[in-house]
Amino acid sequence: MRFRKLMAGLTALTMIMAGNLHAYADESYGKFVWGEDNWQFTNSRENFQEYYISDADYAALCENLSNTELRTAQQFMRDHKGEWGGSCYGMAVTSILACYDMIDYNKYRIDTQQGSAASIHDMTLGEDMMYNPPTKEMQSLITYYFMTQYTDSIRQNVANSIVNMTDAERLKELEENLLDGSPVLLSFFGNLHGSETRTGHSVVGYALEYGEYHLNYTYTGRVKLYDNNLPEHLHGNLYLYFNPENASWYIPFYKLDSLTGATLCQTMDDINLINSGGMLGNTEYTGAKDFIAILSTNQLATEHSVSQITFSDDSWTESSEVTAEIQEFPAFLGTSITDGAYNYTLSDAESGYVLASTGAEHYDLALNYEDCLLVADAEAASQAVFHPSGYLEIAGDNTSYTLEMIFNEGYYTGSWYDFTVSGNADTVSLQKTEDGYVLTSDNLKNITVTAKNDDVQANLTFSTDADSVLLQEVDENTIAAKIDTDEDGVYETKLSTESEPSVYGDLNGDGSVNALDAALILQYAAYSGAGGELSFEAFLQAS
Repeated sequence: MRFRKLMAGLTALTMIMAGNLHAYADESYGKFVWGEDNWQFTNSRENFQEYYISDADYAALCENLSNTELRTAQQFMRDHKGEWGGSCYGMAVTSILACYDMIDYNKYRIDTQQGSAASIHDMTLGEDMMYNPPTKEMQSLITYYFMTQYTDSIRQNVANSIVNMTDAERLKELEENLLDGSPVLLSFFGNLHGSETRTGHSVVGYALEYGEYHLNYTYTGRVKLYDNNLPEHLHGNLYLYFNPENASWYIPFYKLDSLTGATLCQTMDDINLINSGGMLGNTEYTGAKDFIAILSTNQLATEHSVSQITFSDDSWTESSEVTAEIQEFPAFLGTSITDGAYNYTLSDAESGYVLASTGAEHYDLALNYEDCLLVADAEAASQAVFHPSGYLEIAGDNTSYTLEMIFNEGYYTGSWYDFTVSGNADTVSLQKTEDGYVLTSDNLKNITVTAKNDDVQANLTFSTDADSVLLQEVDENTIAAKIDTDEDGVYETKLSTESEPSVYGDLNGDGSVNALDAALILQYAAYSGAGGELSFEAFLQAS
């Protein structure tokens, strides 16, 4: 138990005896205390070699995130397996959790520590009174909360802040959140230290001061920051300076200036929101914001655009009446599932969209809707189409592709919430229907399909001359592929997808080449001569 909590109990007892039942006992509860709530170690490769998460914490992550949230977090973990690029968000969040005594310090402290740990700051203090690197348990806790930036509540808070608030409104929100003394989770992005690359960073704002500060411009207020990038002795020199009159702010250490393009993207002090998707504290975030769809893209070399579409009767056209505001901004925090360069916020989350480029190039795209995540990867694409009903299309130049759809509970067909197809084509589309998934393409040769839920994974490989196929669940472990041989709109003919080796010339699949196979050839010749239009493969399937 922390010292301040013990003192809170004693003070509360004194207050009750004195008849004052309404005053809050511990003034430090929910406030940031330097030397207690800041991690002793820094956000650096010296202390983190990878995004380590224990099996138990990963199981909790799977339990607490939706299918789409978890898929986005998992992609980040796959992309950074064995690598590390910063844990600032996780360190900032856990520091704020510590302000509310939501961490069991003794569970995470180093083994050689004598006595009980009273804060996250002293959890690495050894018996020799020297500080140690973080334990695996601490790294796992920080990684877990790093991943919570992929929750819809956090991403929507950021997206709404970017889309619906001005710089002046975000500064006002920061100021108001700090007035009651509560710590603020503060995230910003820009060219840190004047670098050419724009990156994001998360810190804790914990003290508000007013005065007249003359730096590159004149500022009338400043916010004291706990920055997990910096060693302890520098903390007093790090401030965010601001001036409400012209909505400007400046962080001298990072050379970040709002007037030259830096962006303040979120200023949260609601512990329920900060702990959204968390495994500690049993908090629950019930706030709701208008959902904003987010399209994440890799860096595209050619000129490109994002437009709204009208989707009906399994086809689409560009919208003549635009209802969505489309805003582009650099990727930051947990908004991108791709290898990431840009995001587009799409204010109409019920609409479909098309991304088109002037040249064929690699597409690595993901569109987050409220209850589905649509992912497309293609080596030489020039167009991608998305719709929240479950429609994904790629057009390109003989491109290899992978299309994936992930749905939350109650929104997917059959047993599988994650459905993926891969192949090679000029054009391909995947559409969710009540009966399964319809795959349409100019080339349906050597198609691989993977469908999975939390417990099982089903796989299928097939080839057909048809231009459309229904991928349908037989049972949880089995996918069937069907084609519409008579073109009546019903997929009635099941493709053979058995993996046994075939005998050359064995057309009926009975294991030998004989007169029956010759008879099939004669039958197809007669059928074709009478005007039949089915391919030989389709004819065999229909026979």
